[in-house]
Amino acid sequence: MKLYDLQPTDENILNSLINNNELIFPNVPLVKMIHMIYYTEGNASISLNGYWGTGKTFFIKKIKMIIDYLSGKLIENDNYEILNQPLLKIFPKEEQKNLKDYKPTLSTFYYNAWENDYHNDPLLSFMYQFVKKFRETEYLTKDHHFPEKFFKLVKFFTLGNIDATDFKKDNDQILDSIINAEEIKQIMNEILEYSIKEVSDQLVIFIDELDRCNPHYAIKLLERIKHFLNNDRLIFVFSINENELISSMSSVYGYKFNSSQYLNKLFDINVNMPDIDSVGYMSLFNNERNTDDKLNLMHSISGIMTTHYSFSYRECNRYMTYLDMLFKYATRKERGFSEVTGKDFVFHYFVPILLAIKIKDHKLYQKIITIGDENSLRLIKGLIEKYPKLKELFNNLFMDNQEDNITDILDKLLSILFKNSNDKISNNKIFINNNTSKFLKHTMSFLSNVVDYN
Repeated sequence: MKLYDLQPTDENILNSLINNNELIFPNVPLVKMIHMIYYTEGNASISLNGYWGTGKTFFIKKIKMIIDYLSGKLIENDNYEILNQPLLKIFPKEEQKNLKDYKPTLSTFYYNAWENDYHNDPLLSFMYQFVKKFRETEYLTKDHHFPEKFFKLVKFFTLGNIDATDFKKDNDQILDSIINAEEIKQIMNEILEYSIKEVSDQLVIFIDELDRCNPHYAIKLLERIKHFLNNDRLIFVFSINENELISSMSSVYGYKFNSSQYLNKLFDINVNMPDIDSVGYMSLFNNERNTDDKLNLMHSISGIMTTHYSFSYRECNRYMTYLDMLFKYATRKERGFSEVTGKDFVFHYFVPILLAIKIKDHKLYQKIITIGDENSLRLIKGLIEKYPKLKELFNNLFMDNQEDNITDILDKLLSILFKNSNDKISNNKIFINNNTSKFLKHTMSFLSNVVDYN
């Protein structure tokens, strides 16, 4: 089974920028977000809101890569080659010649909150990852007091539960008195301030996958950053699912707590993810394959369904993966489809429709496939009548003459396929009967024991 999933790796992100591929994200919202970051003065928190699977990680990593490029910090490695000015193509032409002079100079730091939510304290985990990245700066390598300062942070955030020898044996007896929060705040901001100062004017910190974290961890991370990290050189960009974050806050503070209002206090600027071009995104995968007319037809219907249901990128990936699986299963089982029996038609026409319904509304799908529920079948009829491509194909195969009524023929077809009717449809182009229905249901049943869409 091939997994259709464009992972947010450096290579994929760089390729999408070099090729100026707007099928993943249009350039306009990307450029606007970059401008927003560069125009921000002083300490700020920006939320990037989007549902799960809408590509937030890919989006912020593209922004991070562009900022690194503009700041001269995108390092060549064995995976790809940096060309002259390939990443500047996303900007308007009149702006490109001045981009290398962008001020202020920015450094970036990416922190995946979900990968670290097993830590007891999120801010200590954050600082540890920060020190790992900036450990080569002169401040961290030559300041003899740095181990002492970092040990104080550890002691404060772990309530003294970590052995000092993990950091430096000379500091075993450092803490003879209670450290208050203000001292910790000063130490943290000093570490950040002097580390950043050597390499750039400001640091853009991307906090990703916050909505996937344990609710207590996510909220504590937000609150601690707000309370402790208020340095004017810091700009935070949080990728969030606002609805999930509000739900997490309600579970922690109680459902009478005004989570939405509290969340607004934590963020200075709120930005929504750009709309998804699901058809364009899926074409990235379809273009890689040698397809015949029938598969192109199936991809066309797939595009209709992903648009109709406003699929996220993650849902598109899942949809393409299972379509590919079903095609291989059905062709191997049937040793090729027969035009005469109509199996070819129902696979390329109805499987994409049914699979999309199953992904989006499993209960509705069950009503269609198991009992042929009349109200549920109206949805399929509505889709065929709404979208010209679906209607055109249906007419070409089933409407022999102008006297035929499309509603009657469609009702008859759906009854055969989903209501166990012993009727049949036969003309010089296609033949549909109860065996066609069995083939369709058997094909779809392959997923029922493999995939749980809920």
